[in-house]
Amino acid sequence: MQDILVADPGARHLREVHKVDVAGHAYPVTNSTFEDTFGPMTDRPIGQLHPAEIAYPAVLPAKEATATPNAAAPRQPEGKAKGAGFLSYVHSLRGLSIIAVIASHVAELSGWDRGPSPLQRTLRTLFSNGTVPFVFVSGFLFQHLMPRFRYALYLRRRLATVILPYLVVSVPTLLLQYVRGNGIYAGAEHASPIVVALRACLVGAQMPLPLWYIPMIALFFLAAPILQVLERRRWLVATIIPSLLVAVFLHRSREHRLVFQSAAYFLPIYLAGMWASTRREAMLAFVDRYGRTLLAITVAAFVVEIVLQGRTGPIYSRHPFSTEAGVLDLDLPIKLLLSFLVLALLRRYDTSVSWAFAGLADASFGLFFLHGYVLLAGAAALRRGSARPIHLGVGGFALALTGVVLVSMGGVRVVQRCLGRASRYAIGC
Repeated sequence: MQDILVADPGARHLREVHKVDVAGHAYPVTNSTFEDTFGPMTDRPIGQLHPAEIAYPAVLPAKEATATPNAAAPRQPEGKAKGAGFLSYVHSLRGLSIIAVIASHVAELSGWDRGPSPLQRTLRTLFSNGTVPFVFVSGFLFQHLMPRFRYALYLRRRLATVILPYLVVSVPTLLLQYVRGNGIYAGAEHASPIVVALRACLVGAQMPLPLWYIPMIALFFLAAPILQVLERRRWLVATIIPSLLVAVFLHRSREHRLVFQSAAYFLPIYLAGMWASTRREAMLAFVDRYGRTLLAITVAAFVVEIVLQGRTGPIYSRHPFSTEAGVLDLDLPIKLLLSFLVLALLRRYDTSVSWAFAGLADASFGLFFLHGYVLLAGAAALRRGSARPIHLGVGGFALALTGVVLVSMGGVRVVQRCLGRASRYAIGC
């Protein structure tokens, strides 16, 4: 059994909480501990909260326990007892998104760019740009936890649980490249190794697949007050539409080295996630009502992208707005629309599927940070003893994806077992 956070039935506000251990002893919990578990506190009186938002203890934090109607209530499953404001279907989308991210990287290393079959083209188009739902969820949760937002505290937490793990995970590949004199250290014999490493970390060049994402999302962390102003003044929609129109011609940065281009490309997705959070119920009701029409539009756009454009994912350009790889990036709005559809689907079947994605979602940042090493090790093993490039069929791709996820999850569990709660500062979870 684990300790649980509970609210005293006699408490006036939810911030008057206690932690109850397995023996039934209760003691106060600090604000930071509460917010780490539940997100920002609420000032609503206990009487205004839904019963599902509060778990009462069997032994109350008083000198004499008082029987309550909720005392014998069965404990909810862990995935459902994460506290007030927890949205399990959004959590599920996070879990599904990390699978899409890993799948796109596995497909990229599977040789599907060399004469792929129609099925391979379809699957690669589906999984490519898996970063879109990941960014969408980030924007959604940023807005969802906006109440009582404090910029300094927000930055400290992001530094501790995102930037610090990014630096920790970068150490092995930086050391290996330095010893071998390749990668970022190729041709840099006369430069300071520390300076070379710092420059690489600013853009994720030490392991572009997948670490480019962290410098990009760090720009969103820094811009949090500006994003907050956009929402409070109801400028989100007025910003999403033009930024999306710009992004489809801007394209993704080739080799992911232009961080500001990547940030501008994903800006409408992050803002769309924020907007979806502010209009959650109305948005989900709209998607439920017109889901078939939206799905038909999505499928038609997929067909245009694959058949007419001859593409299997987003456009990667050397420079912003350059056209050597194409002009109109349809993949971005397609994946945004797909994010809305999948979110509504996960909400509809929440009680049936949330358990399947909970573990993946909880470990999402750990999987993100570790799967790059698993991919590189797997690719090196496949190339060993063969001069031919890697080319996997659909079955091989499915096995590779399963193997990368399982090995990465095993690595996450080992780090968590060894470091305990400190693992969040090493791998983000």
